[in-house]
This record gives sequence, structure tokens and C-alpha cells, in this order.
Amino acid sequence: IISTGSHLSIYAFIFSKIFKIPLILQEQNFLLSKSVRFLLPFSKYVFLGFPLKKKNKKFVLTGNPIIFPEKKLEKKEARRILGLENKKTILFYGGSQGSKFINNCFIEVEKELRDYQIIVIWGYYEIPEDLLKLSNRFIYRFRRDMDIVYQAVDFAVCRAGALTLTELIYYKIPSVLIPYPYAAKNHQLINALNFKKITGCEVIEEKYYSKVKLFSSLRRIEERKEEIIKRMGEFSFEERIKKIEEILC
Repeated sequence: IISTGSHLSIYAFIFSKIFKIPLILQEQNFLLSKSVRFLLPFSKYVFLGFPLKKKNKKFVLTGNPIIFPEKKLEKKEARRILGLENKKTILFYGGSQGSKFINNCFIEVEKELRDYQIIVIWGYYEIPEDLLKLSNRFIYRFRRDMDIVYQAVDFAVCRAGALTLTELIYYKIPSVLIPYPYAAKNHQLINALNFKKITGCEVIEEKYYSKVKLFSSLRRIEERKEEIIKRMGEFSFEERIKKIEEILC
């Protein structure tokens, strides 16, 4: 039985005891959740999405499983599929939480980013009609083909949820991270700061955000693009994901 945390983990624990099936936990973030810490003594393994400072013989660094693309594409081809020009492209993406703030960041800076093509994943909120008329700005509520979107962009401005960071590192996208400040135990900030150490990406706390800081951060990740991509490539993603299959089989 594999559990990814939250209060529902207690049911996984109960079932594992009743049916005498080993319990495996998965921690997606850079911080052990309360449920994972509580159930650690009763688990056989804990699969880690990212390396933790704390060590334990049960910890196995596997990375977070994601849906791998059916085909790896060159940026030019991914842009062609999406109907984009073949030019520098930035993705603004709020993820499952906090889209509104990222949307507002885009509105605030888009006029000054005329040299860039911009994709925005807007989320649940209504998209103002005037934004849909902007040239080289492609705004969508959702995209099911995010694998193609990721392969089409050069940079991203986004939150710092565990799966977002996993996708960024898999697709090697230099990013400016603006952590969602209301996540449990502020774990997105912890994610972002640790991700910065691994990759060199930029972090701006929402309470300290300004348009000037965003421009400065975008400039730095563009200047250091190759270094960041190289550091992301050192995270041997596919090899670590295979450990899950090896353990389960």
C-alpha cells in the first residue's frame, strides 16, 4: 500500500495492518509532512521526491512520478504544434493553487516583455477579453498537453509545489519561483529555497514581490540559462524513478 500523505494516510496504515501488506509512504516535498513523520515507524520505505537533510535507512530518493511525454520534441517543433512563433517564450503558471497572483504578475509586466512570447495558464478565473486580443500572448484556462507546453518554453514564472518543481527539473526550464504563502507549514517556500540550491533558479517571496524584482530575476535566469539547465540535468530523473519499479517488483 502506497500513501502520499495527508490525513487519508491513516486509512492506508489501518488497511496495511489488517491485511498485513507493507506500507510505503511517498513524500513529494523537501519537508516531511506530519502524517509521514507519524507513520514513519510503521512504514517499510519512504519514497522521496527530492533529497532531504534528514537521513533514515527507510528513505529512498526516487523523484516524483510524473506522466512522461510520449515524444521528446525540439522547442521549434513544440512551438509549431502549439501554433507559436519560434522565439523566446515564457510560461506564467499558477498551478493548482494561487493562480490569481501569478496572473496579476503577468498583467503587470507583459507590456515590458515585448521581446518574449508568453503562455499563461490562467486557471479557474475568467479571462478578461482585452487580454485575449494581445499579440504573442497565449492565454488558456487549462491545457491537457502540458508536456508540449513545457517543451515549447524557455523560462517559467510559477509557484513551487512539488510536482511543478518536478516537471521544471524534468523539462529543464530555468524559472522564477513565487511560492504560495498559504501552503501548509509554508512548505512551498522551503521547496523553493532548496530547489534554488540544487538548480540556481530564482525565488521571490510573495510578500516581497515587485515588478522590478521580477525583471531582475528574469534577467538573471536568462544570463545563467545554460548553467541552470546543466545543474538540472545532474538530477538523474529516469534512473531514480526506476527505483520505485525495482522495489515494488
